Amino acid sequence: MIHIGTVTNNETKKNRDSDENQRVLACEITSSDDVQSIELSNTSGEDTNPLAGDTVLVIPIEDAYKMGILIDDGIAPEDDLDKGEKELYSRSDEVTKAATLRFRKNGELVLNKGIDYAVKFNELKTAFNQLQNDFDVHIHPEGSPNTGAPTNPSSADIDPAKVEKVRL
Repeated sequence: MIHIGTVTNNETKKNRDSDENQRVLACEITSSDDVQSIELSNTSGEDTNPLAGDTVLVIPIEDAYKMGILIDDGIAPEDDLDKGEKELYSRSDEVTKAATLRFRKNGELVLNKGIDYAVKFNELKTAFNQLQNDFDVHIHPEGSPNTGAPTNPSSADIDPAKVEKVRL
């Protein structure tokens, strides 16, 4: 019979049938007196360490072996997540998202709030070195004091360093 459980604790330990580490949840199933050990099944490519209070779907596999699938963490879905998009997040407590990673349907990856852009370091370094060189070798008009703007404007451009598809 499939049950809904509530995580009370968890630990990482060796799987009972192999030497593989597995996250094992202590889950309250029917009452506070019915706490069972449930092996957590994560989605491929993800590792989740649930908090106490998270809801788990408990599926019996064998008589003494049960698997849990996290189904709810108590945080309401975002209303600005379009169909086909995904958000992964960590939590600092039971109700607060800490770090977020959004996969947008246009191919963007948005880290946290998405208010700034990532840069490619090599392109930024090249642009900075060009700017530095332009100012190091600039020429002042003959007879003028060694101050003021150069007569040859810098051609440094950091725009190519902007990564359009990753926002921080």
